[in-house]
Amino acid sequence: MTSPTQVRKKMKKMTKNNFDQELNQDNNELAPNRLINRIGKLEEIGGAYRVLNGAQPNWISNHLIKQLSNSNNPPMFKGSIYQEQEYNNQLTQELNQGIVIESNQIKIYNPSFLTKRADGRYRENIDCRLINQLTKSVHFKMDGVVELAKLMEKGDYATTLDIQDAFLHIRVSPNLQPYLVLMFKMKSITYIALPFGYKRSTYIFSKILLI
Repeated sequence: MTSPTQVRKKMKKMTKNNFDQELNQDNNELAPNRLINRIGKLEEIGGAYRVLNGAQPNWISNHLIKQLSNSNNPPMFKGSIYQEQEYNNQLTQELNQGIVIESNQIKIYNPSFLTKRADGRYRENIDCRLINQLTKSVHFKMDGVVELAKLMEKGDYATTLDIQDAFLHIRVSPNLQPYLVLMFKMKSITYIALPFGYKRSTYIFSKILLI
């Protein structure tokens, strides 16, 4: 006869094996495709529309965004030789991961730069202030520790997840992609995965989490 302790150990091992399989699958997929490739499961829980819809433009004024498009010039990268090489390495990695692509569909060029992390490494960022000022604001509340505590029950398992690059699992709609373009070494590159600097990124991400 199997004891409750043995059952729990078996379930824990099965959960770990399933997690490892999912993790290995994730590592072989382009970042923006990881949710799309599981659209069947998302349909079962009513979340397919939000994922397929992705990040859509939501302008304060179509007239103003058109004016900005007509007057926009590509800003050049500024930094040391080392920073330029580091930037190039990170951009190449994002191209390989399907986070960005080369594009000739351009409405707005955005500045891009490197920021230094707490551990001393650099991170490539896109500066979306130009389009953010013409994007409608949205007020929302993200669930936190208080809401989590209400859901927990005695005996629940818990883990921590690094969601540093979680936004990149969400696709940018073709309607918004031409406004998320940067230029580097005379190449126009646009985000097809949701960048952190976009005004509505946190809101869109929170809605996906609710699925």
